[in-house]
Amino acid sequence: MLAQYIGHPADSIDVAQVVSDSLPEHPEIYYRQPESSLPLTNEYNLLQQNVKATRLQYKMTVGKNLPTIAIGGGYIYDNLMDKDHSYWMGFATVSVPLSGWWGGSHDIKKQKLQIRNAENQFTDQSQMLIIRMNNCWNNLTEAYKQVKIAIESIGQASENLRLQNDYYRAGTCTMSDLLEAQTLYQQSRDRYMESYAQYEIRKREYLQATGR
Repeated sequence: MLAQYIGHPADSIDVAQVVSDSLPEHPEIYYRQPESSLPLTNEYNLLQQNVKATRLQYKMTVGKNLPTIAIGGGYIYDNLMDKDHSYWMGFATVSVPLSGWWGGSHDIKKQKLQIRNAENQFTDQSQMLIIRMNNCWNNLTEAYKQVKIAIESIGQASENLRLQNDYYRAGTCTMSDLLEAQTLYQQSRDRYMESYAQYEIRKREYLQATGR
């Protein structure tokens, strides 16, 4: 199904992995302070760019409503009545957008509010990113504990199966007792595989949440 989703041949992906009945690496080696991980996340960088863009939009709006000054000059030469005349001429104009001043002031106020909203969003979403990192970390440590519990269950089920085998050979238990012990042992291994897979998923979620 994965190969089909990404447009590859069905036999192009191999997810086989040998997993021994052992604990994975302790999640402590992946831990990172949330505040130091914030700048590494794409979401945080997008929030920063949003604030910068809003401030730039404000400056552009202010610039549109400021008076403009134009300065120019030129050199003039003429010859009248066989006399040469040359001189410089300069000029300056000032343009004040009086007609659109009310609307311009309204736009400036609107842009100020948008800056404030962008800054508030930056603060709120940054806190939400930290909360997500902490939640992912809690999920990871909980998944690790579940793997430990599953390994202990395998040990208990394995010992129970060994005893039931001995009892069956000695004629002190029935076939149904032995089959139940085998079932419990298989179930404990299945739970271990499920908890191990869940641990790997939670680990990748935490790495992704912290920008790795």
